[in-house]
Amino acid sequence: MTGIQFHEALWTLSLLRREELVAENIMEPDDDSMWAKFAADRVGWAMMNPAQAEKLWRAIWRHDPRARLKDESSVVDLMQRRAARGK
Repeated sequence: MTGIQFHEALWTLSLLRREELVAENIMEPDDDSMWAKFAADRVGWAMMNPAQAEKLWRAIWRHDPRARLKDESSVVDLMQRRAARGK
């Protein structure tokens, strides 16, 4: 992932709508509490919910027509990296 792609992903994260999170099964349509937490601190929410990371990533990259969700060669697998370092 390049710096520009990272910047675009963060920018897109700030623009995600509730409907997009519902479409990716990140939250239920009537879950006002979760939406409020996500809307208040999107990056913080993403960091505190690693189980939702792949779904959130898909919601972000749906905004980019050039995105290739099947090509994950540029995505860093943090769990694999942590395991390799013994942590």
